[in-house]
Amino acid sequence: MPASRCTALPCHRSILPLALGVAAVVLLLGAAPAFGITQATVLDRAQRRIDRPVPYSQTKYYAGYRTDCSGYVSMCWATGSSYNTRTFHQVTHRIAVDELRPGDALLKKGYHIRLFYGWLDDAHTTYISYESAYGRIAGCRLHSIAEDLRYGYVPVRYDRMTSTPTGGNVLKNPSFDTWPRAWSSAPEQPAWWQTSGGEWFDTLALRRKSVYRTARNSLQLMNLSDDPTAYTELAQTAAIVPGARYRLNGWAITDNDPKGIELGLTYLDAYGNPVNEARTAGDGWGVNPRTFKMMSVILTAPPEAVTARVTVRLAGGSIETSAGPLAGTKAIVDDLSLARPQVVVTAKASRPTAYTGTRVSLSGTVSPNRAVGMPAVVYVQRPGSGWSKLATITVEPSGSAGSWRRTFTFTRSMPRGTYRFRTYVPRIPDYLGATSPSASVRLR
Repeated sequence: MPASRCTALPCHRSILPLALGVAAVVLLLGAAPAFGITQATVLDRAQRRIDRPVPYSQTKYYAGYRTDCSGYVSMCWATGSSYNTRTFHQVTHRIAVDELRPGDALLKKGYHIRLFYGWLDDAHTTYISYESAYGRIAGCRLHSIAEDLRYGYVPVRYDRMTSTPTGGNVLKNPSFDTWPRAWSSAPEQPAWWQTSGGEWFDTLALRRKSVYRTARNSLQLMNLSDDPTAYTELAQTAAIVPGARYRLNGWAITDNDPKGIELGLTYLDAYGNPVNEARTAGDGWGVNPRTFKMMSVILTAPPEAVTARVTVRLAGGSIETSAGPLAGTKAIVDDLSLARPQVVVTAKASRPTAYTGTRVSLSGTVSPNRAVGMPAVVYVQRPGSGWSKLATITVEPSGSAGSWRRTFTFTRSMPRGTYRFRTYVPRIPDYLGATSPSASVRLR
């Protein structure tokens, strides 16, 4: 594949030797899937190559794939062998721009291919890519979709890629793995996160690769002021479900006073006005300089709320050194999550004990009421056995919520002991599925 005109990418890390155990690397990245590959797996493979940087080459291979732009995308898709920009048509099909989703690609035949990671803005003018370009290792870049289309790039989708269900976290880039640059010399920034602070001091958000909780990256927030009332703030805004209850979690380490780091959740109306807010400080969660500690906020969104603004704030201050007080504070944060609300399911039995021939009524509620008409699966655990499916029923209307009902008859052949029942309602729009606590009946 001609690549002499590929846009160069910045080198994020020092280059590792290629003499890694090939078998171990293949095991890490995985062989080609027999029945396709999910979007989540594609992005995970892409990030692993960024975290284990390998130099660009049109002739060398890593984990079974060529280390140029098309070899990188082939590896991400687990195609089994390295395609090039003139042969990708054999395993892809063209899609419309508005159909682009994480794991797709922008392809210019005979020139370059880059993996589509996501839209940076709601207007879908700028997107984030994962790509390997001439002379550099794989990394993240920002691109204008209009400029790409004018230049001849075409949106394509791998034929064997399947969609991944929406997860429980509504925040983007929660582990701070994605740090795109607008151009080669521009500073990298955490995608979808914004930093702000007073105009009279510097606000800094730095990528940390040596200290992290899970996925090889974290974010170091810095405040260079000695004023404890001056804050550096990291923030992201996400759409939420009005009236739902959300839980915000974040993990932090700091050398400074833990009171100075705050985790906040603010609900905003359609005009951007705050309608409810809660904050918590690190000192209440044992935040310290040694290990990550979780901070958490739980807050119900008012009916007029349409978005939630998640913030991490770091107050200014100083730290004592042998040479005297040193102005400024810093904290490392990782793995922020704003948990998508779950369906709430309850279960109860009409009586705590039963005898042979007894019929017991099982019932419960399901909220929100948009679950009405959805399937609910009732399970039973018999004495000495595991859980097994009893029946699939339909959630029925019941006032402002939904309800489910089922009867269970104890027969002569059933063993004595405790029977447990619970009900699972799968995900509905905007809500994750959930299972009820169990209801027990003892057969005497």
